[in-house]
Amino acid sequence: MSSPATSAPAQLAWTGVLVALAAAAALASDLHGHAARTPFTPLEGFQGQRWAVVGDAADAVEAWSSAGLRGRRVLVATGRWGKPVTREAGPEAAPAPPDDPAALAAARAAKVSGALFEATMRGVARELLVVMPDAAWDARVEAIRAARETTLGDGWARQPFHGIPRSFHRPATVPRIDEELLLLVEPSFFAAGAPADLAAWLAARGIRFDLALIAATDPLATPAQQAAAAALAGQVGAVQLEAAP
Repeated sequence: MSSPATSAPAQLAWTGVLVALAAAAALASDLHGHAARTPFTPLEGFQGQRWAVVGDAADAVEAWSSAGLRGRRVLVATGRWGKPVTREAGPEAAPAPPDDPAALAAARAAKVSGALFEATMRGVARELLVVMPDAAWDARVEAIRAARETTLGDGWARQPFHGIPRSFHRPATVPRIDEELLLLVEPSFFAAGAPADLAAWLAARGIRFDLALIAATDPLATPAQQAAAAALAGQVGAVQLEAAP
């Protein structure tokens, strides 16, 4: 049996190997994703604008897909986080009956919850950077703290999803990235710890984006937070996109 004195260095070395392998995999994934990166061409009706309002996160993914955007870094400003959606082999679930409002609402909620994971599976997103207000960030970190693949820092946490880089940040720790991002703003973001002026915060952080989408609805948003999202849309002159069916 190995003694603590001899096993500790071996364990440290093995941890270093795992970290190096994870870093190499993330780099390879990023290089592959960046090679698939497509430029943004404003859709008809945008009037040269790069801000738009969509119904919810699922509509945002449909809008990015319709615009032909692939291999992009996606910045998500939100106060919630959905559960990963894993596609199983076999027949797909039957659609909700059109005459059952409760079933339709539940199906839509599940679609919205898994929308950003769907964006990674479609190849739209090659990285997810999530910025959250204080309470939401604290709750998210507690939920992932014990996971082996989680790396914690001061005001940020990394946890890849199926090889896709994914990180969670307080507003002050969102990194500057030298490329145009895709941006999604959900109403639940507008809570304690969020920037008072999101547009000004983006400019101050040097964050550039091709297409920024504001969700009109959010399962966790209060009326006040929805009003804040609507106020942002008015401030930036966002156009209204038709919701997905």
